[in-house]
Amino acid sequence: MMFLALLSIILAIYTLYDDSLSEKSHKAIIDMQKDYPQSENTSKVSRAIFIETYSDGIFYLLVPFFIYPFVCRQRFFYYLGGICASQFIKSILKLSFHAPRPLWLWSDIQCYAKEDSFASPSGHTIDASFLVFLVILDTFFASNYSRRMHPSSNAFSLSGHMVVFLTVSAFGLVYIYTIMQNRLFLGKHSYDQVLLGLQVGVWFACYLHFCWRD
Repeated sequence: MMFLALLSIILAIYTLYDDSLSEKSHKAIIDMQKDYPQSENTSKVSRAIFIETYSDGIFYLLVPFFIYPFVCRQRFFYYLGGICASQFIKSILKLSFHAPRPLWLWSDIQCYAKEDSFASPSGHTIDASFLVFLVILDTFFASNYSRRMHPSSNAFSLSGHMVVFLTVSAFGLVYIYTIMQNRLFLGKHSYDQVLLGLQVGVWFACYLHFCWRD
């Protein structure tokens, strides 16, 4: 119940700042795009589209299968089930808010790649933040119960592997930031939409870890 109440608070607060941040996003997106005209196939635009394509939800579903040879069966199904559930939550929230994308609202925002689904929350940001925090929590913050029952698959800890934790966390946060910036640059999302996506992704990772993992 606590996590459901927290999600309700996140969504309620979102309604208070979405309009103001959306307006601020307009100028920010234009500033990002001004040196990259739509008519020119620049390397930055190509790179942005590449990141968008290969950070979509369907590719996250492949992650459990890539790591399957190296993890126990329980962890495989934990990751697979979590990623599938996050896709469901993402779709429900998008349909609930049915918010337009910046490139639908403002004609002066360049459209580098078409989009026909609703915007809020940012699905790419949910996927990225959820997976990063799921991995960090699962790897370094296993409960005492899990360490006692399955010591071989819960060997990493924050105190014993601080360097690894900081390295993984740094790469993960850079990845999330890259995805958020990419969504803004392409005009697919505004500040409020990527911020909500970040919050929902982190919230769901914490919910799974603390309520379902054991």
